[in-house]
Amino acid sequence: MGLPATTALNTTTTNTTTGNTAPASRSRFYPWIVFALTFGLLLSDYMSRQVLSAVFPLLKTEWALSDSQLASLSSVVALMVGLLTLPLSLLADRWGRVKSLLLMAVLWSLATLLCAVANSYEQMLGARFLVGVGEAAYGSVGIAVVLSVFAPRVHSTLSGAFMGGGSFGSVIGVALGGVIAVNLGWRWSFAAMAVFGLILVALFRALVSEKKLAQHAADDDPADAPGPIGFRAPISSLFTTPPSYSPTSVAVSRCSPPVSCSRGCRASSTGPTASPSTKPVRWHRSSSSSSAAAWWCAASSPTA
Repeated sequence: MGLPATTALNTTTTNTTTGNTAPASRSRFYPWIVFALTFGLLLSDYMSRQVLSAVFPLLKTEWALSDSQLASLSSVVALMVGLLTLPLSLLADRWGRVKSLLLMAVLWSLATLLCAVANSYEQMLGARFLVGVGEAAYGSVGIAVVLSVFAPRVHSTLSGAFMGGGSFGSVIGVALGGVIAVNLGWRWSFAAMAVFGLILVALFRALVSEKKLAQHAADDDPADAPGPIGFRAPISSLFTTPPSYSPTSVAVSRCSPPVSCSRGCRASSTGPTASPSTKPVRWHRSSSSSSAAAWWCAASSPTA
């Protein structure tokens, strides 16, 4: 004997809510703390990478470096990033993203500090090599950590912020590094970037952990759920304005084969169907995973 529609609806809603409800300890501010710290480390990444450009003239004069030697100090970082991003990202997925981020940030910060105490071109080149190794996979692993605690509807925004953060960090690194180099010397430019990175590492270590990320992991947003299986919006819809609907004219009911919904729309095991006389219909699949053939249909008449 089946349950009444109202009871079934309440049961489905309760099960769905129970399955997707976040723990009581989840904080709405914690994801933004993760984003702020991860974004700060991204700035440190690019500041440490690009501060060298601000001290090129000073290094060239002090060590009598050629243009090719100066270029190698910059290109070795890009080379390491290009070669190691994929393999280090794979290792981070297996070893743990938080531990990997901390190790990366510590490595590039200490390597930048080594740049500050280098006494020859060879020592500087070795330190810059380590900077490249530390920074190689930070972009991919960092954005993965951030996206894990945010709903899918803001993933594009957060990814865009990360992409813009790299350019912003490069500008800060060159500008701030140049000011420090003019007033205190080029070694202090590297030292300042290193200290900034280590401070952020300490804050990240204190506030972010795999356990906390798991507690605040974002659930799938029902608003972002895909449409009915097999449904494809026509290309012509890109160039047309959909009709407006009156809220009072919308009839909503829950469909389950072979029960018919209002306005002639029905649900089937392969997706919704509608009789030829059906008015414009908006279909929404049930959020309950236990009822794969359950669909919501909302049939309404366009307003005049």
